[in-house]
Amino acid sequence: MNGAITLCDSGNVNFQQYDINNINQRWTLQNPGTKPDPSPKPTGYKEKIDNLKTQSPYRTGDTWNGQFSNAWQCHGWALMVGNALSGTDPRNWQQVNTLNGVKSGDIIRYGGDNGHTIVVYDVSGDTITYGDCNGSGGTNKVKWGSTISKSGMKIFGYSFNYRLVAP
Repeated sequence: MNGAITLCDSGNVNFQQYDINNINQRWTLQNPGTKPDPSPKPTGYKEKIDNLKTQSPYRTGDTWNGQFSNAWQCHGWALMVGNALSGTDPRNWQQVNTLNGVKSGDIIRYGGDNGHTIVVYDVSGDTITYGDCNGSGGTNKVKWGSTISKSGMKIFGYSFNYRLVAP
């Protein structure tokens, strides 16, 4: 059962548990006279991406032709997504030259100045499910749900370059 459950309401203190089946129990301290938010907040990057994918310009089919952090097209969009997920500029994330340990929220760059950048949604075995812009969905279009293999080390003919590790 999901939902806010009041465990103690003494008039001065109100404790709420949001998911009684979750062993990572999240409790909030509520001021008297205010109503708690019954919807649990996303905690992992996959859940945060699911939330982000419902908003413009992150939805599949959205058009994005802007810039973020002095980057354009696929790279600018990926950095913008990373910033929205973490609250930090992905240019300051740890950069590694391996796909070992790749996880949801990471940003992968294939190729050099002429290449392609993706945002990792999920990893299962050798398969990376990702979101991108100006790539698998078409010119300046956002698309989520495309897949590539880790072992292939390429996308659209571009070789793996580096991965920005989501904090």
